[in-house]
Amino acid sequence: MATAPDGIWSNVLYNAQTLLANSANFRTWVGAADVAEARNSIHMVAYESESPTRPFAIVAEGREWGFEMDAGGAGFTYMATGIVAVTFEASITEASEPDAQFEFTNPVGKIIDDCLALAGTDGLLAVHGFSKTYGPSRPSERDDAAQGNYYRAKFDFAWGP
Repeated sequence: MATAPDGIWSNVLYNAQTLLANSANFRTWVGAADVAEARNSIHMVAYESESPTRPFAIVAEGREWGFEMDAGGAGFTYMATGIVAVTFEASITEASEPDAQFEFTNPVGKIIDDCLALAGTDGLLAVHGFSKTYGPSRPSERDDAAQGNYYRAKFDFAWGP
């Protein structure tokens, strides 16, 4: 990535990437030895190559982002809140639909468990809620022939105080 995220708006995506990379289950899922290597499997905003290596995640801006002013005490403080959209995608080897779905949802669920446990600790993004917005789904048979057999799901990670 040529341009790094910088500033209060863009840094949220970097912080979401850091949260995912700190998940031991994410590192296991993508075969990364450490946080730095795991970052290579977390794309910012969109795919960073024509054919990314699965499994991977994409962190992108969600549907909400904002500041609220809290007039408590002697001064005013601002609290940032918002949503980061996180997409997970992985190749699937299982043929039956139930087995294929669990091959995908089991590790993704463990990653979300990790994110819940890590959120707000050691400077990591303070995620306080998750909602699934898409999937899990497989490609159509036509797309399967061109792109391979995979599953994809998208979540909104709600962050803020």
